[in-house]
Amino acid sequence: MNFYKFLNTQIMVMVLLTITTGAWYIYMGFIYGTLMPSLIWYMTVLFLSFWGYRLHREFLDSDLNIQEKEDWQARAKKFLFIYFSLWTVIFLINISSKNIEHSENASSRKTPGSSGFHGIPLSEGERI
Repeated sequence: MNFYKFLNTQIMVMVLLTITTGAWYIYMGFIYGTLMPSLIWYMTVLFLSFWGYRLHREFLDSDLNIQEKEDWQARAKKFLFIYFSLWTVIFLINISSKNIEHSENASSRKTPGSSGFHGIPLSEGERI
């Protein structure tokens, strides 16, 4: 029975962490030109957070029998899977932005006299 209480606690921990840290992704969306997808992502997070809160309250407010706890656990697992998957979505949105400098672009922008590996300055004729 302790697993159900643990799972119930983890729902609220994830909701609070996601709501607080997820708001920063709106700021990142503003910086990297993905504001609209970031806002849609965060609105989805808020909607799913309400679902998680309802699952949390349902467990606390009811005296569930074993079968009802199993059903609640299945819904809680589905919620957590979808909730974690949202982080993959925002990651893919942000890395697909054209405003993010990718490593192949960064290495091709070396100029004469710029630092090479480990901070060793390059002379004008040297190449990496």
